[in-house]
Parts: sequence; C-alpha cells; structure tokens
Amino acid sequence: MPTNNFHEITLCEVCGNDTLQSVLNLGHHPMCDDLVSIEDDRVCNEYP
Repeated sequence: MPTNNFHEITLCEVCGNDTLQSVLNLGHHPMCDDLVSIEDDRVCNEYP
C-alpha cells in the first residue's frame, strides 16, 4: 500500500525564497516503484 510521505515544495530548498516558478510540469504519473507491466490488470495510483 502506498503511503502519503510526499509533499509539495513551496520554498527554495537552498535559500528559502517563496517565489518559485514552474519550469517543467510532468503531469500526473505513477510513483517510481508502482509501475506495472502492460499485461497486468492492476492500475497504478497517480500523483501530481
């Protein structure tokens, strides 16, 4: 079962500035360890 141990970054992790700009939006996608093969009927949970 996936756990919700992720969070949105709202401050620069280097200087703490809160003026962030989105540079690359990858959209919703499965977590890196939740991929299933094409022939599997399971559906991955998707996260922003």
